[in-house]
Amino acid sequence: MQSFSEIDTTSKRASKAAGFSWGVAEEIGKNMRNLEMFGLPGIKNLNLYLKKIKKNPSEKPKKIKFFKQSFQYSRKKNISKI
Repeated sequence: MQSFSEIDTTSKRASKAAGFSWGVAEEIGKNMRNLEMFGLPGIKNLNLYLKKIKKNPSEKPKKIKFFKQSFQYSRKKNISKI
């Protein structure tokens, strides 16, 4: 049985090795620790996910396009309600 600190560290390192940034890897480590604290299968699911992305690497995340016109419309609409 691993301590919660070991779960956090191991999950963080595995996530970083899989290609995630340090910030995301830290969040994954914290979440795996929390899942295991509550008796949920965090490590098991992380392991399955990392194996899945290793077999079928997805393409890089696409940049979200920002539509300035729709943003201005929604702001004007919300302001008029006030």
